Parts: sequence; structure tokens; C-alpha cells
Amino acid sequence: MNKEILRFIKRFKKINPLVLKDQFYNGYCYYFAVILRERFGGEIFFNPNLIHFATLIDNKMYDINGVIKEEDNWFEWKTYSETFDTTDILNSCILKK
Repeated sequence: MNKEILRFIKRFKKINPLVLKDQFYNGYCYYFAVILRERFGGEIFFNPNLIHFATLIDNKMYDINGVIKEEDNWFEWKTYSETFDTTDILNSCILKK
């Protein structure tokens, strides 16, 4: 667990914790995964069961809530998007159509 990442997430949520948590967990999780990747490196992952994006950094998965304890069913987004039809995911989660 990277304390610098957890501090970043905590400071990020200080703006308005309830709104940001809801926004970045239920709808804009892909964009928070991008923020974490750009800031700390790592890779964006997707969980089709949760329909949720997160960032894998140093073998730990992070989202707006911090470290994700549920590690099953996560797939690297790049590989997943090349393997499966992701049109609905792209439209609803990323492009927000």
C-alpha cells in the first residue's frame, strides 16, 4: 500500500468527499483511474462484474476509495478492450453518451 497515493486520494476528496466519491465510483471511475495513472504510473484495469475501473500501481489496485481489497475479476483495460466488444462500456462509462 502506497501512503503517497492514499494521501493524494484523501486530499483529492477534501473538495467534497460525498459528491466526489459518488462521481468517481458511480460513473467517472475511468477518469479517476486515468488521474492516478498519470500521477503515479501503473495500468488501468476493468472489472466487468462491478463495471468499474481502477489503477494497478505496485501490485495494489486503487480507486477513489483507496486500496481495493476485492482483487478477483480485474483485467487490464487495454487487453480487455482488444478482446471483447466494449461498445456499451465506452459509451456509458467513458464517452458518457
